[in-house]
Amino acid sequence: MHRPRPQARRLVPAVLAAGLVAVAVGCAGSGRAPAPEHGQPAASGRRAEPRACGRDPEPGARTLTVRSGGLTRASRVHVPARVREGRPAPLLLVLHGAGGTGPEFEPYTRFSELADREGFVAVYPSAVDRFWTVGAGEGPDDEGDGPGSVTSAEGFARAWAERNGCGEEPLRRSAAPRAVRLDWPNCRDGSAVAHVRLLGFGHDIPGVTPRTSPPGTIFGPAEIWRFLSSHPRAAG
Repeated sequence: MHRPRPQARRLVPAVLAAGLVAVAVGCAGSGRAPAPEHGQPAASGRRAEPRACGRDPEPGARTLTVRSGGLTRASRVHVPARVREGRPAPLLLVLHGAGGTGPEFEPYTRFSELADREGFVAVYPSAVDRFWTVGAGEGPDDEGDGPGSVTSAEGFARAWAERNGCGEEPLRRSAAPRAVRLDWPNCRDGSAVAHVRLLGFGHDIPGVTPRTSPPGTIFGPAEIWRFLSSHPRAAG
C-alpha cells in the first residue's frame, strides 16, 4: 500500500488524510459487499452495484460499515468512474466538523466532484454520536496517533511541524486575497507541513456554499488536494 509522507494541513472544520490504496472496499458484518446508497447514481450515470468481498467496487456512492473498538462505524464512499479495476488509486479521508455526519459533509465540501476530475476515492466517515473524541474527554478514541490536543488550526500545524522535525518558524507568503500560507522548512524525510491562515473569515471552508465568509479567495478542497497529491510516497 502506498501512503503519503507525514504531513498536515487543516482548513477548519475539515481535517483530511490521504493515501494510495489498491481500491477494494471491505465487507460489512453480513459478509457481503456494502450496498450503494439508495437512489444515488454512479459517477458514470449508472447506479453502483454490490460486489463480492475483496473485489473492486463499481463506481458510485455507497455506505461502508466496519467494527472498530467495539463500535460500528459508518462511512460514505465515493468511487469515481475513472478508477480502474486492479490499479492503485489515491484515497482521501474527509472528516466532518463537530455535530455533522459524513453524508452531510459530502455535498458541502464537493470533494466527490473533485474526486471525479482527479481520480481519487473520497471517504466520509461519520463520528459516533456526531462528535469526534480528540484529547481529553469521554468517548471512543478517534485521535489514534495524532499530534495531541491543540487549541487552534495553526497550533495543530505547529504540532505536526515539531513531530516531523521541521524548522521552528514557517515561511509566510500570500496565497490569495485574505489568505496567508505558512510553510515549515527543512522537514524530516521529505515530509511537508503547511497551514493557510484565512483573514476575516467565519467558521467554514473557503469557496464552498452555503458560506458565511466573503467570496473571492481560495477553494479550500482544491488547495487541500493539491498539497496532498504533491507529496506522494513511493512504494516500498
